[in-house]
Amino acid sequence: MSPSETAPPSAARSATLRISVPGNLLLAGEYSVLEEGGLGIGVAVDVRAVATRAPGPSRITGIMPGKTIQVPGDDGVLGGAAEFLWGTTLPDRLGSITIDTSPFHYADGRKKGFGSSAAATVALTAMWLAFTGATRTQPSPDEVFELAVRAHRAGQHGYGSGYDVASSTFGGFTLFSGGERPHAEPVTLPWLEGLSLFPGVKAVRTTDAVGRYRE
Repeated sequence: MSPSETAPPSAARSATLRISVPGNLLLAGEYSVLEEGGLGIGVAVDVRAVATRAPGPSRITGIMPGKTIQVPGDDGVLGGAAEFLWGTTLPDRLGSITIDTSPFHYADGRKKGFGSSAAATVALTAMWLAFTGATRTQPSPDEVFELAVRAHRAGQHGYGSGYDVASSTFGGFTLFSGGERPHAEPVTLPWLEGLSLFPGVKAVRTTDAVGRYRE
């Protein structure tokens, strides 16, 4: 799968900007990635979060089936990540940013389990880097990953290994090492045969599952 697709910072000064980020799955490692040095293998999936910026009032809107999220005003992952990146007040010239994660959900709103919040955070982080011109050229995946992990954790009250952020940032297969400052690098797995996915009985809220593991 291709990694997140971004335009260089010069494009942020034009009228519109579009960023596309893949979803993610953890193939191996589950709770071990929550430990310092714990290893896991993640993979990007071709379900994409699409962020667009256009002229308009400074705001961030998250779109999913039957629901929209507005920033300022959201106290969830999107709002927390946005506050980490921009502070409590969005800059006047930010424009209108829309992040559509509809493909990550079923029509009735249930999540498919492809890491929508991480993909949205990677898109938002890449948008921040483009808007601020924090890098003179197109930001590297490493730069996006390091900042997006911190933003995603800020939106989840400090929780999150970062494997999902890594997979959505680098694309393909990723060897991940957890910890305060996680590390990730793309890998190839030619020995891996085809995999099948089956939905579980019910959705699992990541922050709740991690909280129970930490108890």
